[in-house]
Amino acid sequence: MTYTEKDHVRIKAGAAVDPSAKISGTADSPAIIGEYAVVEAGAEIKGASIGAYATVKGGVSAGEGVYVGDFAILEENTRLPDGAKVPSRAVAEGDPFSIVRGLTKEELDAAKARASEGL
Repeated sequence: MTYTEKDHVRIKAGAAVDPSAKISGTADSPAIIGEYAVVEAGAEIKGASIGAYATVKGGVSAGEGVYVGDFAILEENTRLPDGAKVPSRAVAEGDPFSIVRGLTKEELDAAKARASEGL
């Protein structure tokens, strides 16, 4: 995991961040990874707030001031420009990104199971 300006990166309990993910933040735009969130290989987060139980798949790019809600899923290679918002329990994809659907019951259950599985 690559950090720049470590003082402005906060990874909460239970989050799983791949070592190849790049996470950076600044005093004005800290990077926050929520409880039991998953950040996969190759993701790049620059001053974004990732909600609890969210999934950030490989190749995702999230710019400064981005907000990703709890249980949201960012599909592979999704690009979120500065200030973008993804609501809780939504699935986003594309470049430029769009909200493509809500979470399925199976996706929601799998995310909730992370806490009991110790991921």
